[in-house]
Amino acid sequence: MKRKRTEPTRFSLGAVVESMCKSQKQVMDEYLERLVANTTREENHGIRVSTAWTNDEGYETALCDEQGVHPVERYKTLKEARAGHKKWIKKSRTVKKVISLGSSDGIFPPDEVELDRGDYE
Repeated sequence: MKRKRTEPTRFSLGAVVESMCKSQKQVMDEYLERLVANTTREENHGIRVSTAWTNDEGYETALCDEQGVHPVERYKTLKEARAGHKKWIKKSRTVKKVISLGSSDGIFPPDEVELDRGDYE
């Protein structure tokens, strides 16, 4: 099932409140400090692969498409996160659906998402 744009993008409540209190530049600067690896949509058939440290979930890889951000795997160590990023680059080139993990606090449950590559399909 394809998620519609009207549905909220999955973020933890704490992250949303925190980002509302900061400028876009501050949020981007902090993301770049936490970034492990990033593969752009142009490099990867319409799916951005982003692996970063998150304050609420630890190391996490997310696939980003036309519809939003979909966390797909979490890791305990930086080494696991780097290996996971490489795995998801390869996997995301052909996969059509993923399970978006949701949040560990249960606010957002896991959900199957059909990836939308936009003009790259």
